Amino acid sequence: QGSRQPLVGPRDTPPCRLECFRLQNGTPIRYNCVGPENVSLARDDQLLRLQLFSPEECRKLLALLSEFNDWDALTDSVDRKSENQHNIFDLAKGTNDGVLYPLCAHLSTAVLAPILRHFYGLTDLKLHWAFIRRYTVDGRVEFPVHRDSSAATVNILLSDPNDFTGAELYLLGNEHKNADSLSDKQFRKLLPEATLRQNYSVPYVQGECCMHLGKRLHGVLPLTSGTRYTLILMYMP
Repeated sequence: QGSRQPLVGPRDTPPCRLECFRLQNGTPIRYNCVGPENVSLARDDQLLRLQLFSPEECRKLLALLSEFNDWDALTDSVDRKSENQHNIFDLAKGTNDGVLYPLCAHLSTAVLAPILRHFYGLTDLKLHWAFIRRYTVDGRVEFPVHRDSSAATVNILLSDPNDFTGAELYLLGNEHKNADSLSDKQFRKLLPEATLRQNYSVPYVQGECCMHLGKRLHGVLPLTSGTRYTLILMYMP
């Protein structure tokens, strides 16, 4: 495992074509509206990367989060702990927050769904769930290895990596396709934190989104300081 190539290698400066979406409160959010041909592939060719927002735009979105009070409203089905998330949109429940949902719906149509269809061959994709996940030292610290219920998932880092330590997103390869059947103790023995961090973590930057198939095993390592926010969108046919 020590010789395994990292998920993501060096990249050139990514192409950028800025468009603007205005939130209902008038805040303009600029985003990178490039086509699938400008998306970076990781070395395993199943992880897609795109610089969607600049740090400035991320800070605008983070400034809105104090408006929401549903962070601890529900428990997560994966580990039965508090979700520690703000739910933006839930197709099954027919709910949306009216604040960030219009932006998520627009990004899905204009940028994200076309990319997912192009690379993964998924047709008639529809956004079915969107939320902001929060990691704090006194709240949710990590997320265990799991598969999503979606066909494809988009994970956008809103926080500046300098504002937190730990909490690295990791994605496992097919050599560990049954890792979610292990007990927590067995999993940690097979894949210690140091191994996950070195060989399977994704060192993405603020405003960058990582896209992967929902069935791919992934998780988040323990946060050790600061606060980390990610915007997550899940798609189904």
